[in-house]
Amino acid sequence: MADQVTCPLCGLHPVSDDYCPTLLTEIPPGRLSADPGAPSEPPSPDEPPHDDSARRADDTRIQGIPARGPAAPAGPAPAREPVEQTPAERAVCFVCGCPGSPGEECMQCGQTLPSPAAGASTALVLPSGDRVSIPRGRELVVGRLSDTPGIRRALHDYDAVSRRHCLITVTPDGARVRVRDPGSANGTWLGDDPAQIRPGETRTAALPVRLRLGLHLSITIGA
Repeated sequence: MADQVTCPLCGLHPVSDDYCPTLLTEIPPGRLSADPGAPSEPPSPDEPPHDDSARRADDTRIQGIPARGPAAPAGPAPAREPVEQTPAERAVCFVCGCPGSPGEECMQCGQTLPSPAAGASTALVLPSGDRVSIPRGRELVVGRLSDTPGIRRALHDYDAVSRRHCLITVTPDGARVRVRDPGSANGTWLGDDPAQIRPGETRTAALPVRLRLGLHLSITIGA
């Protein structure tokens, strides 16, 4: 029987031929006489280094752990879109006419912007004698295309009234009104002042007050 030596491949048991029963593989010629404790031969310089990344990825998938890819670069944070205020959330300064948020300081002149009280309203007497309740602290259109149905119906047949004849805002306490003419065709007059409100001009008066649209049509605010 040939002399038995320790298997140079597994190092677990002695072998007497060129076959390892543990690894189930043949022992290369010349390895049986090699010292089992000697280091294995280094790879040839012409042999490319072995890449076992694919095997590690396969092992990871087999174990149910998703393989990690390169981390995606962090992009810039999405820009926040400006929040648009609804008409009910806007207020107009009675001094300079600058819009802003109710109850806050005017960015133009520093005055406190009006903050309408819940349910507060002021009466508007139309040429027909009908009375329309209008909210305080909000800018409203007076004209044939008013955003207030009662005003729109009452002025619809008056050709001397522009579609957006003037803009009015009653103070939250109902004591004063602010009137602005955006450029009406036949002009706007406030109270007993004989001077016409110029296009783009804003005037303020105590209530009640008469508002004249054109030469002959009048409405009363705060009666």
